[in-house]
Amino acid sequence: MTDKENLLAVGCLILAVGTNGVLLLLNFWSVAAHELYAYKSLQANMIEKCTHVKAKVVNKKQNTTKYFIVPLIV
Repeated sequence: MTDKENLLAVGCLILAVGTNGVLLLLNFWSVAAHELYAYKSLQANMIEKCTHVKAKVVNKKQNTTKYFIVPLIV
């Protein structure tokens, strides 16, 4: 049987990997979470600093709505 130090280290490693995986998937699948972590809204007079925009795509045939964050091409 392992001692408590090894058990604590293994437990912390499992917790860290699990938390990292959850945050990675949350950030990958959720535009709202990605927008919260990585981007901020700009005021109307700061539009020249804008690098990305949030796009909304509505598919009326399938009645679905998807959101994307896309870079501006200059």
